[in-house]
Amino acid sequence: MAEKPITLAELRKLTEEGAEVEIERRPAQIERFGELVEALKQMVANEAERIRADITRNQTNLEILASLQAMVRKQAQSPKQQPVDFAPLVAILDDMRMEREIREQAAYKFEISRDGRGFAQEITATPIGETQH
Repeated sequence: MAEKPITLAELRKLTEEGAEVEIERRPAQIERFGELVEALKQMVANEAERIRADITRNQTNLEILASLQAMVRKQAQSPKQQPVDFAPLVAILDDMRMEREIREQAAYKFEISRDGRGFAQEITATPIGETQH
């Protein structure tokens, strides 16, 4: 049967007369939704890479601390004790403290472009100040 648009009043009249009406539902489509999904996938990949880098850095720090601990034990067991240089340990702890402070102070500037209907078309997040990530 040929499709012909009708008004709501005509539809109401037809249904009152006993006509059976079937309305085909079309799935809603959101413009540029695919781009949003891709951007989210990229954000997840970036976060996973950052986590891997943190784990590697932490593993290296643990190895250095274990070496320092072994050196301290060795010094304590030797008959001629010498003062232990804790400068490398202090440097590592300072780096770890600075990383935590920077991560906690991260700030971003958001720019939102909207279309004529007020819908967001583009959102850009730019880090404010210096970051290490």
